[in-house]
Amino acid sequence: MRAAADASITWKPSANVTAFLHAASGYRPGGINVQRDASQPTYEADELASVELGSRIELGEDSSAEATVFASRWQHVQTDELLTNGLVATRNAGNAHNSGLEGRIHLAVGKATMLTGGLILQSARLASSNQGSEIEDRRLPAVPQLAARVELGHRFHWDSWDGEASIGGRYIGATHLSFDPVLDRRTPGHALMDAHVSLSRDGWTAELLGENLTNSTADTFGFGNPYRVRLVPQRTPARPRSIGISLSRSF
Repeated sequence: MRAAADASITWKPSANVTAFLHAASGYRPGGINVQRDASQPTYEADELASVELGSRIELGEDSSAEATVFASRWQHVQTDELLTNGLVATRNAGNAHNSGLEGRIHLAVGKATMLTGGLILQSARLASSNQGSEIEDRRLPAVPQLAARVELGHRFHWDSWDGEASIGGRYIGATHLSFDPVLDRRTPGHALMDAHVSLSRDGWTAELLGENLTNSTADTFGFGNPYRVRLVPQRTPARPRSIGISLSRSF
């Protein structure tokens, strides 16, 4: 018998400081692989337990900073394996742990300009493997060690219109796709940049959007076609540079 749990404690030592402690646990049920050539006829439930300790500090009107340290333990990690017939089965890769630091900031730069940002540093790895030395890269798939984002926004007035403009970027560190050597691919870290401008008046809003302004072709790790993955390289690049205009009316 298994159960999920969640508990948290919040402490406010002063008017502008809040601290919290949060712990949780959960699991995914095990199951049976109906494919005959799966490496495991059955696979165990995987269980996750995590704890977070964090604080939020109000730095003034519209400004704040947050920091959180976290750690988690993941037992009997369920992962996919690609079979020779192109179908996918589930197996247990082993036990893993993850620990790291996450931070966020909202900073008012003047009365109408806001700088926001976030950063996460983490180490997520298999601590023990069911396949022993067969798994060379023990980093958890699709979990970068570093990710960050930053955005600068500004509110303004133009004639009788209320406007907002922002430009921002995000960075995703190097990672890989799978513990299965057939499926596994690696990608270096990459950055994307977006921007938008909007004007509003009398319920009308006109907006100009720009996505992936640098036209990055970085791999976003879509799974692709499992029946052809052994025959040809597969990539899922970021959405190409896109410019869009929208007009909306609220009632």
